[in-house]
This record gives sequence, C-alpha cells and structure tokens, in this order.
Amino acid sequence: MGAKRRLTRKGVGGNDVMVRFWDLVTLYPRISDRELEERLSVFIMEGDEEELLGMARELLEFASPLMLEDEGLRGLMASLEGKKLGLIIEGDYYSLVTFRRGGFEVELGSDETAPALIAADRGVYRDAVLKRGDPMRLFLERKIRVCGLPRMIRWVLPYIKVLRSRALYEKYLSRQAEIEARLEDALTRIGY
Repeated sequence: MGAKRRLTRKGVGGNDVMVRFWDLVTLYPRISDRELEERLSVFIMEGDEEELLGMARELLEFASPLMLEDEGLRGLMASLEGKKLGLIIEGDYYSLVTFRRGGFEVELGSDETAPALIAADRGVYRDAVLKRGDPMRLFLERKIRVCGLPRMIRWVLPYIKVLRSRALYEKYLSRQAEIEARLEDALTRIGY
C-alpha cells in the first residue's frame, strides 16, 4: 500500500493536509497571472542567495499580518515562538526561519538541530512553489524532503484543524491580487 493511501486511511488527510501545509509554507496559492508566474520562475532559477533571502523576508513581512488575522494561526504562531525551521534548496540556498508571535525572522544559514524542508534543486522548488506538480508526489518521490518530520508533527498536531481548514486557504485566495501585486513590485525592484 502506498504512503499516500496509508496516510489517508489513518485519517491524517494525506494529500489534503500536505498540500495545505505547502500552501502555508509558500504563502500563496497558484499564481493567476502567467507573465508574473514566468518572471517568478526566472527569479527562482537565477536569483542569488541574497535575492532569495530578500524575497523571503518581504513575503513573510507582508503575509504575517494576514496570517495573524486568523485566531487558529495566532495560536500556532504563539506555540512555535522561538522554534526554527530550515528552508533549503540543496547545495544552493540555506535559510532558517524563526517563528515569532508577530511574524518571522529569516536568515541565511542552517542549523542541524532544526527541522527542515529540503528541495532537491531549484527546478523542484520552482515547480512546487508555482504548483506545477502535485506537492504530495514531490514528497513521495523525495524531491522535497522533510528532515525532523516527527518534531514538526508534534509542533502542529494540536493545530491540525487549522491546517485542514478550507477557510484559511480561501482567505489567501481573497487576497490573491494583493499578494501578486507585492510579488510583482518586489521582482521589478530587483530587476526580474
């Protein structure tokens, strides 16, 4: 029996929870403007480490207040205060996100004791961020790996209903135009 089927059978929600978690991590649903999607694709493939870091900081700064409007996410953020999560493009980009009640801090580097989301390469990261493939398939094919998964599960398990909530995803969809405008401005400022 496949891992996806076992997750679903055990009531974890399988694809549903993993996709929503990935949507939270990437901070936006599928890009609706094809030109913006292409510009973002070029940026992901060509941006240097500092540019990737700057974009992560800008998006998290913008998204934090949106996330904190939700009572469930505020509770999750409070419970994660001070915890670190690595966001890695293997061999290319290493960053650490520290959770704060009011948002996030992002810095370059890695911490072997912190759980991490690891993309095998920039192409995999681009495809996952731009929703060009099934995020669950990327996990199952180990193109995206999670280091420290048991710890991450312990962190979010009390908030699984928040992650499964369709309302949270719908909120992001309702702010899609704002999110895309912010992305477009950021890409223009750095020349992409």
